[in-house]
Order: sequence, then structure tokens, then C-alpha cells
Amino acid sequence: MKTRNIAIATLAALTAMTIAPCVVPVSAATTLNSSPVIAQEAVRLQRPFINTVSKSYQGYDGVKLTFAFNDVEGVRGIANGYEAGVSRREVGAKTWNSSEVVDANEFDDDGFPIFTIVAPQDYEFAVKIRAYYEINGKRYYSDWSDTAYGDTRMPCSN
Repeated sequence: MKTRNIAIATLAALTAMTIAPCVVPVSAATTLNSSPVIAQEAVRLQRPFINTVSKSYQGYDGVKLTFAFNDVEGVRGIANGYEAGVSRREVGAKTWNSSEVVDANEFDDDGFPIFTIVAPQDYEFAVKIRAYYEINGKRYYSDWSDTAYGDTRMPCSN
């Protein structure tokens, strides 16, 4: 009986207490099923930097442009992948006539990330790269890199 009285007294004391509301930072919040809610701060990635742009001639296939960039790290380690924002125009045109975002998950022989384009000659390309983490099917992006430019002009073209 003594144990039961202690339990009732403890329950009564707890019931009488005023409990202050708990404020949880967004990055530490959880959903009802206890899986973490990932805040943008928790997946912040560095912005990629395009190091070099090179071109090689591919015969009838055209010209291959290679944009080499750095691996990006964030608070969760190396990024899961990369995307390239690509704009294209004919050499000499004043406006870019097409733009798209595509996966950029290629690597050179040394394991560094690259983005390649094979296109007919006499086109100019503007490329920017962003990194992402993918968590539960949702992508969290870095800022875009600065834009790098390349063209598919042959050496004798003006």
C-alpha cells in the first residue's frame, strides 16, 4: 500500500505543476513518425566553382566541351549529385535561344566531377553548376556557380 500512495502522491504533484512550452529549433524538429525534418540549414552546401573549360574535336560528332569543377562539401559530407544550367546560342547571335537544367554527374579519370557537351560546331554555351543533397526523395540545392563559357568553333572559324 505504501508504494501505491507514493505513486499517487507523485502523480498528483506532477499534475499540479505548470509545464512551460517547449520551443524546438526547426533543424531539430521531428515529424509524428519521429523521422527528422531537414531544415535548409542542415543541408547547406558550398557553391561549386568551375575550374576549367576545355574542348576536343570529335570528328563528325562535332566538338566536345568539358567543364571541370570542384567536389562540393556541406555539413552532411560530399554532395549527392550535381546539376548544370545550360544555355546555348549560335556563334554571333545576341540572345540565348535555349536553356535547360540537366544532371551533371560525370567524373574524369581521376574522379573529379565534370560536365560535358558534344555539339555541332559554331555554338556557344553558358554553363553554371549547382550541387544537391537528396534526402527522402527531396533535393536541397547549393547556390549556382558563376557562369563559365565555351564554344564549339573550329580553330579556323571567326
